[in-house]
Amino acid sequence: MNGNFRLLAKEIKYSAIEYNIDQNPGIFNEQLSGTAILEARGYLLKNNELDRLVTNIFKEDLKKGKQLLSSGVIIKNLKLAEKGKGLYNIVMESAGPVIPAIDIDNITGKLTDHNIKAAGKILEKDKTVADYKIKTGKKEDKMPRFNFAIKVIIDEPVAERIIDIE
Repeated sequence: MNGNFRLLAKEIKYSAIEYNIDQNPGIFNEQLSGTAILEARGYLLKNNELDRLVTNIFKEDLKKGKQLLSSGVIIKNLKLAEKGKGLYNIVMESAGPVIPAIDIDNITGKLTDHNIKAAGKILEKDKTVADYKIKTGKKEDKMPRFNFAIKVIIDEPVAERIIDIE
């Protein structure tokens, strides 16, 4: 198996365990190497499909006025919970950076064709912007005519939640 799969193990067994001890007597070694036969029963999930599913669930459950900073959600813990009659729930703990929803198109539309002072006043009035810094790279007092970037910096804690998929 390559790294694109995740195994939700229901049962893991080791057999034919052999330790490879290759050292002199009296020398302390914190780690032993060895070989064994591993047998695992469970369910195999594709990481990219699981990531997409978790991200969609995470987005749907966000409070109004919040959004994910990036499209990826980190899966911290994943396990099976027996529901009965051969059915299982996938229980996972996930985390993702959540920020207030920002309408970037609206802000850029307001800032276009203004000088830096006027753009600063517009940003001060905007309730979604707590602080701002405008850098042009030039010594002019004009906003760039065509392209400019808005960099979002957050200091809110990472939102964590446990998802129970039935």
